[in-house]
Amino acid sequence: MNRCTIYDDRSGAVLLAGRFVLTGAGREARKQDLMYQAFDGTKILLQDARALEPRLLTEWAIPSSFESRLAMFAGTQAVNCGRVKPGQDPGTSSDCALAAFQHREPFYVSFDDAWRWASSGFAGDPEGNIHFVEYKVIKFPEFVHSVVELADDNHIIFGACPKPVTLTRTKSGQLTCVKPIGTREK
Repeated sequence: MNRCTIYDDRSGAVLLAGRFVLTGAGREARKQDLMYQAFDGTKILLQDARALEPRLLTEWAIPSSFESRLAMFAGTQAVNCGRVKPGQDPGTSSDCALAAFQHREPFYVSFDDAWRWASSGFAGDPEGNIHFVEYKVIKFPEFVHSVVELADDNHIIFGACPKPVTLTRTKSGQLTCVKPIGTREK
């Protein structure tokens, strides 16, 4: 695989970074293959109609609408508990969000998932409601709109967490508002 990083021409921000393979070849691109043409948002397009496709992403840009939607659900006085990137310990951000939820203080937090190429966020308001927002590098399928709301050309889904609202830590230390399978009511 090739290690690649794609930068925004104007801001210099990282759009995607990770390991890529050459389409149709199942291998890394060689020097003679690397004739760049364009970036389509998920793949590096080459001049010979092939592309470098991501296999494992380590970083991706999140549209500003992702965080602004979280902030909108949480309100203007919300505490930003942070964005946890791949490889970072989610403990501090999860603790921040759980404490805010427990005290009915507005908050938002997000977690990147390198295996799913997605960022999941939660926003709590003073009434104890929690909304989720998820961004994926690759678009969500159209049919999910029957269950959740879609935005940003199907790259973002969002909605309210089910009631009664719970916010719990997963085995990885991140948060979820869905009760884990196999748990019982007390």
